[in-house]
Amino acid sequence: MSNHNTISPIPRPEILNGYTQKFNIGCGNLYVTINKDEHNNILEIIIKPGKDGGCQSNVEALARMASLALRAGVKIDAIIDQLVGIRCLSCIRRDGVKVLSCSDAVGRALKSINSEK
Repeated sequence: MSNHNTISPIPRPEILNGYTQKFNIGCGNLYVTINKDEHNNILEIIIKPGKDGGCQSNVEALARMASLALRAGVKIDAIIDQLVGIRCLSCIRRDGVKVLSCSDAVGRALKSINSEK
């Protein structure tokens, strides 16, 4: 079996424009920033847990992989389909939380900005 890497992500431009959406999750707040290039293509996601905690290493890994997929040309709808609906016990058990997990929040943020196109 050969190992051919045929897809290479485009490099991140120096300047991107974006917006940040705040989500209430099981661990407190989660801030999801979605950045676009000058052609309105979504190229980067940055996720930052609030001061109440959250798993920084997991959300950083999620953001990096989603950003890599976007820069490699994976369709946004495919990423949204993979993320929306993922459940976390911390979110499910906490009253007033409307998202199911950090991944669900990212999927919802992508869905929201993608519907603006």
